[in-house]
Amino acid sequence: MCILRLRREKRSVYRVQDEVSLLRASLEGDTEAWGEIVTRYKEAIFGLCLGFLRNRADAEDLTHDTFIRAYLNLRRYRLDKKFSTWLFTIASNLCRNRLRYRRYHPVVAPPLQIEEGTTPRGSWRGRTVARGCGRSSTVFPMVIELRSSCATTTTSRTRRSLRSSPSRRGR
Repeated sequence: MCILRLRREKRSVYRVQDEVSLLRASLEGDTEAWGEIVTRYKEAIFGLCLGFLRNRADAEDLTHDTFIRAYLNLRRYRLDKKFSTWLFTIASNLCRNRLRYRRYHPVVAPPLQIEEGTTPRGSWRGRTVARGCGRSSTVFPMVIELRSSCATTTTSRTRRSLRSSPSRRGR
């Protein structure tokens, strides 16, 4: 169940209790007490993660991960310190780790598999690039943004490769 979409159906007994008693109850295994802590901090943690990552799905994932990591390491938390600081530190460290991972592992879109005679969605329509070499088939360019000078170079290279393609040699 997504903790960001939980709704409070009835007022909890723990609403009036202070944080320390909620944390002590959580340490003893009271899941309702932990649920109250999650309810208190989920929006703030989500806002912090969204500010770091600028991606809603990743922010939701790391919000969940923050509460899971905090629950698993709750025995390490010192009750004399402020809980929100500890929780926000966990969240910010997870966000920094995710950003570091993104930097060294960029997301690469899988190559498009285009059947002959179709146009991929979101790309510009297929153009007959090989006008000069007498080939009538339509070539579908990769879905990338090019400056006009780059497009001219790419078109020239495509024409050259079509001229020397193995299918033309057999004719």
